[in-house]
Amino acid sequence: MQKDIYAVIRERFKNETDLTLQMMRRVVSEWAVTDPKYLDDIYESVIYFTGDWPEHQGWQGSDTAWLLKCAGESLNIQQRSNETYN
Repeated sequence: MQKDIYAVIRERFKNETDLTLQMMRRVVSEWAVTDPKYLDDIYESVIYFTGDWPEHQGWQGSDTAWLLKCAGESLNIQQRSNETYN
């Protein structure tokens, strides 16, 4: 049985910030990702936004919306690429 994708996130990215983990879970949920093979791509999209986010600035809904849009575009490109080469 395939591991729950959220459990995989907890295991593989356990040293990341709460913000990064939360946003990874949001991307997985928003785009209905069930295959862990996309987690590295999701991580790259998320860390681009959250990697050096200044704590004093705070994270807003507009930040989440933009991150979800960009991550979704990246996932669509990755999925189309996998379909082409598989």
